[in-house]
Parts: sequence; structure tokens; C-alpha cells
Amino acid sequence: MADIPGQKNTAPAFSNLAPPPPEVKLRTMKSDLESVARSGGGLPQYQNIKAPNLANLSNTEKRYQPQAPQAPAREIPWSTIGAILVALALLGGIVYLAYQIFFQK
Repeated sequence: MADIPGQKNTAPAFSNLAPPPPEVKLRTMKSDLESVARSGGGLPQYQNIKAPNLANLSNTEKRYQPQAPQAPAREIPWSTIGAILVALALLGGIVYLAYQIFFQK
């Protein structure tokens, strides 16, 4: 109701809620293949996994702090540089031969 102008938010504040149950929905390639085989070609289904350690994550002091992603090192192998140079030389030779054949009389 807070989205309507002039209306007060009458919903109770839920700050002391219990954490959700420690259950995780999981899909792997193996479970997908098994699920598709069981259903005869239907869509793969999630597996519900009990993960008791997840309940303790909210109480731990050391939480995961995501790091900013780092760009991978952009190093071009020498073989790639050599292949590009050979391709350019071949292209130059083809252009030169085409010029000699079509424009030299």
C-alpha cells in the first residue's frame, strides 16, 4: 500500500523473522539427465537438498565480502601473432596478383 500516494504503510514491520529453512534447490548436469530420462523428455526438475550449514551463515561474524571482478590478463600467444602476419602476407600477395592480372596491360 505504500505505492499509492497519500496512503500510509499499514503492514507490520517484520524485522524479527526466523531465517528460512536450510533447504536448497539444486540442478546439476547429472540430475538434469536423470530427470529428463525419468520424465521421458520433459523439462529437468530441481532437487531439494537439505543444507544444515546454511542456517549458521547468518550468525557468523566473517561474512563473504565479494571482490570486484578483475580483468583477465590479455596476453596474445606468439603463434597467433605469427598466424595473423602470415594471413596478412597472403592477402597482400593475392591483392598484388589481382592488380597485376586485371589492371596491368
